[in-house]
Amino acid sequence: METLYIRLGGEHVIEKAVDLLYSKVRDDKSLAPFFEGLDMPRQKRMFRLFLNTVTEGPLGRVGVELRSAHAHAVNEGLSQQHMVSFLEHLRSAFTELKLEPDVVEGVVKLLASYSDDVLGL
Repeated sequence: METLYIRLGGEHVIEKAVDLLYSKVRDDKSLAPFFEGLDMPRQKRMFRLFLNTVTEGPLGRVGVELRSAHAHAVNEGLSQQHMVSFLEHLRSAFTELKLEPDVVEGVVKLLASYSDDVLGL
């Protein structure tokens, strides 16, 4: 059975999707403040690695502690609604790349399952 990583189209598609995602996030007035002052090339790289890990890409398990990585943002007010907005932007980015709807929904659903970890709930 193909992994979600393969169904997405691999690293090339993930890289394009992450670039589109963060372009959308920067334009979202509710999300942009959480990314101000961040090293965006590093942020994009970390999110690509995370996507690689959770979709069973070739890099295998890349360790990241979601709660501690996002603690500052949570302290600044990061909420479930922000998570929903972020995932909507991700859905939009993958859809713009013309991925199959079931693949897009699979990724969004998978990432939504990490929301409590990100928010420290």
